[in-house]
Amino acid sequence: MQYCQTILNKHIRKAVYRYRKAHGLNQMETAEELRVVLRAYSNLEHGKNGFSLLPFVSFLFLLLDEPNGEKQTIEFLRSLRTAVEEAEELSD
Repeated sequence: MQYCQTILNKHIRKAVYRYRKAHGLNQMETAEELRVVLRAYSNLEHGKNGFSLLPFVSFLFLLLDEPNGEKQTIEFLRSLRTAVEEAEELSD
């Protein structure tokens, strides 16, 4: 179970980082978008903490607001499911 959480957080962290870079955002701007303080976002981005529900859902909202957002959100959620399934197979 812990292994799945680690894989999920890594997957989400990478997606949020790619989003931040693609949109030319700095960490402070991204923290505001995810409704967390700068230190919390920095810790998330560097893997020191895992994503809680609020920043995760806020990221989904950001994806939904993108052009073609529904498709991007569904693709992201599918990639999360694949990551979980692969992590479960490795932990068996």
